[in-house]
Amino acid sequence: MSRETEIKIQLFFLLLLICTSQIFSSNEIKTDITSITINNVVLENPFASDIIIEPNDKITFHFGKNYKFSSNKGLVYLINFNNGEIKKTIKENKITFSKLKEGVYPLSVQAFVDENNEIIPLTIKFIVRTKTSEFSSSQLLNLPPIAIYILLSILLLEFILILYLLFIKRDKKLIITEQEEFVNLDQAYSALKKSYKDLNDANRTLDFNIKKMQRIIGNLENANLELLSQKESLLTKKTQLEELHAQKEEVYAIAVHDLKNPAAAIRGLIELLDDYDLTAQEQQEIMEGIVASSESIFKLTAELTESISKESIDNEKAINLETASLKKVIDTVFTINSAYANKKGVRLINRSSKSLPNFTFDPNKMKEVLDNLINNAIKFGTKDTEVILESFFTDTKLTVEISDNGVGMSDEDLKKIFSKGGKLSAKPTGDESSTGLGLWIVKKLVEAHNGKIWVKSKLEKGSTFVIEIPTNLTSDKVD
Repeated sequence: MSRETEIKIQLFFLLLLICTSQIFSSNEIKTDITSITINNVVLENPFASDIIIEPNDKITFHFGKNYKFSSNKGLVYLINFNNGEIKKTIKENKITFSKLKEGVYPLSVQAFVDENNEIIPLTIKFIVRTKTSEFSSSQLLNLPPIAIYILLSILLLEFILILYLLFIKRDKKLIITEQEEFVNLDQAYSALKKSYKDLNDANRTLDFNIKKMQRIIGNLENANLELLSQKESLLTKKTQLEELHAQKEEVYAIAVHDLKNPAAAIRGLIELLDDYDLTAQEQQEIMEGIVASSESIFKLTAELTESISKESIDNEKAINLETASLKKVIDTVFTINSAYANKKGVRLINRSSKSLPNFTFDPNKMKEVLDNLINNAIKFGTKDTEVILESFFTDTKLTVEISDNGVGMSDEDLKKIFSKGGKLSAKPTGDESSTGLGLWIVKKLVEAHNGKIWVKSKLEKGSTFVIEIPTNLTSDKVD
C-alpha cells in the first residue's frame, strides 16, 4: 500500500469518527439551558458570546433536558453555584441570582428523575462586572458548546478541503508527486499546530495580565479604603479640637466674668474704709468682705490655671459636690455685696431661712450663682429700692428667690435673658459694664446641680429670679 493511499484512509476514518460522534452526541440525554433572562429580558443567542452582567442585574436560568422523546415533568435539579457556595436540590426548572460581586461565576446544573436515572450535567460560566471595567476573567479555552461546534466545523471543512485537494486534483490530472502531497499535508498540520500553540500562548498571556491587573485594582481599592479611614480620623480629630477650643473659650469667659464681681466688691469695700464714721464692727465686716472676695479671686485663678494645664475639659468635674451649709454661702455673698449696695443706696435684705440644713452641693459654684444674681439686682437697681433674698426647703428640693423692685425687663429681654452674650435693653443705673455672660453662667451652674432657674419680670415693676435645686439631706444640723 502506497504512502498516499495510507494517508487518505486515515483521513477518511478521522472524518467518519467526527461525524459519528456528532450524530451520537445529539441523541444523548443532557441537562440543557432553555433560556436566560437578564432583568426579565430574554437573551437572544445567549451562548454566542460570554454572558456578562452588572452587579445590580438579576439573571435567571431556565433549564430542562434536551431529549425530544421525553417530558421535562417530574425532574429535579442539583445546583452547584460558584464551586459549592450554593449547593442544593430544587424542583423548579429555574434559578435566579442578583446583587453579585464582580467576578467569574461557574454554574453546574444536573437534572435527574431518581438516583438510577441521572442526566448528563451542564456547566456554564457567566461574568459579573461594571460597565467601566476593562478586564474580563473569562478564559479563552472555556468556550461555550456552540463555539466548540463552530471550531469542529472549521476543522471538518479544513479536512474536506484537504480531501478535495487530494481527489479533485487527481481528477483534473494535476501532476503532484507523492512527496509534494505529503509536504502539503505536513504543512497544513504544522499550520494548525502553530495556530493552536499561538492561541494557547495568547490565552496564558491574557490570563496572566488579567490576574496582574486584578491585583493592581485590589491594591488600589485597599489604598482608597486606607485614605478614607485616615480622612475620617482627621475629621474626628478636627471636631474634637474644635470642641476643645470652644470649651476653653467658655472657661476663659466664665473665669474673666467671675473675677470681675469680687474685684469690684473689693474696690467698693476699700472705698467704704475711707468713711471715718464707721464703727469697729462695720470695719470688721468690711475686712471680712475683702477677705472673702480675695479668696474667691484666688480660687477662680487656681481653677483657670488647672484648666489651661489640661488637654481637655471635663464638664462633669466642673462641679465639686460636698456636704456644706448654704446659710454660710448666703451670708458671705451678702457681706461681699453690702458695700456695693450701700454705695448705690439700695437696701440689701436677707430673709433666708435660718434653719437651712446641710445638703450636698458645690459651695463655690453656688456662691457664684447667688453673687451674680444679687450683683445684677444691685447693678440695675435705683436709689431707695430693695433687693431681697428668700429661701425655703422641703425634703426633696431647695428654693431660692432673689427679687427687686428695679427697672424690670421687657418681653424681648425675657426671651434672651439666659443666652450667651444676650445683653438686655435696660442699662445699669450706675453706668457699670455688662458682658451678657452672667446669667448664662448662672444657668449652666444651676443645671450642673440638676436644678432649674426661671425669671418673672415686668417693666418698671422689678424682677424675681427663682432657683430650684434637688437636695440630698445628710444631716439635721443647722449652722
